[in-house]
Amino acid sequence: MVQGDKLIYGYNDRENALLCSYVRKYGENSEEERIIARCEQGGIIIAPVSMFMKYYAI
Repeated sequence: MVQGDKLIYGYNDRENALLCSYVRKYGENSEEERIIARCEQGGIIIAPVSMFMKYYAI
């Protein structure tokens, strides 16, 4: 991923999913890769990469 890539956090829950932008990796020593993402609605999310899906505009 490249800084600024658009991601969807919580893509399995369409009502509560959040549009985010990739910032950087977090916690190199953890078992599962985690990332920091900036939310369009404000704030940041630090979560496993499996919780995100890349956003593709139609």
